[in-house]
Amino acid sequence: MGTETPAHSAQLRLVGESRTSPRENKQGKICYADVFRLTDLPEIMEKMGWKNSATLMKKWFDSPGYTMTREQKEGLVGASQYPSHLLETSLITMEWALSFPRIKREYDGMFGSRNLYKSIPPIYENPKAKKLLIKRLFRANKFTESPQSFGDLTKSALALDEEWQFQRHSVDDNREYLNAWWKDSTTADPDLDDMWGALARFTFKIAGEGTVTPKKKVVKSGGQSSVLVEHYEINVSRIGVYIRDTYDFNGNQYLGHWSKHSAPHVRVYPLSYFAGGRGEKGICPDDFVSVTNERFNSHRKMAGFGGDLIVLSDVLATTLKRPFRFRVTPQDITNIS
Repeated sequence: MGTETPAHSAQLRLVGESRTSPRENKQGKICYADVFRLTDLPEIMEKMGWKNSATLMKKWFDSPGYTMTREQKEGLVGASQYPSHLLETSLITMEWALSFPRIKREYDGMFGSRNLYKSIPPIYENPKAKKLLIKRLFRANKFTESPQSFGDLTKSALALDEEWQFQRHSVDDNREYLNAWWKDSTTADPDLDDMWGALARFTFKIAGEGTVTPKKKVVKSGGQSSVLVEHYEINVSRIGVYIRDTYDFNGNQYLGHWSKHSAPHVRVYPLSYFAGGRGEKGICPDDFVSVTNERFNSHRKMAGFGGDLIVLSDVLATTLKRPFRFRVTPQDITNIS
């Protein structure tokens, strides 16, 4: 593929010279070609109507070079500690994400389902989520002798992610990718979309809002009485869902074959990429160029630009028709925290 030209260089590149005629023309005819550059991708995405994909990629290209660590990618380090200019918190909205039917199905599935034959509980009610919520409450000093409220879903995803997030659900577009591959081999239109270009694989995260109420009992010992907390009743009345993703190019993932001029502008030919072939029936046409994570990393090394992003959406708050309630004893808290 060769190295990429910087983002602001001329689009036309010298590819050859002709010296066939006339004989007195010593210089020959200079030929230029409109060569595909990696930095053309945001403009191509705009042509396809992929506005969020284009905006994210342009921000990556325009940011000073920065490669996120594994700990940052996996969320082991709070997003508040990430370089602020590489935090994208205003572009992606839950309304936009849920406009894609496959994403809406994933979202709805987190709330569980009930019918005559089977009941699937919401994912925020499982033991692992309960355990993390208890840890959050303990660290926030919510287990006292008086009622306490917790969570504030009017806060940003950035704040909630480090304070009250207690469950997550991973979403990937593997099925969409396989469908695109199949469609590309049969109809020549992979039918990919802005969600695939912008996020593809991301995480729904869940934060809670509610109350902690101590239930006390009187204990008599040696003729004296004392009041102790027997257990705490935790009531999660509202949950907030938001998206967390990282926009990075770690590894050498195949990202499709792209063309500046031919529609559809992106096609999926993984066999062509791995075999290095071209042609028809699963082998990419000549005017398409394979794009991989490795090319973005090469661009960053050469140009000094390309900053990995942490992406957070807004928060979609929902009042639960059936609040999540459970009890926890002081001994349970000690064992968990």
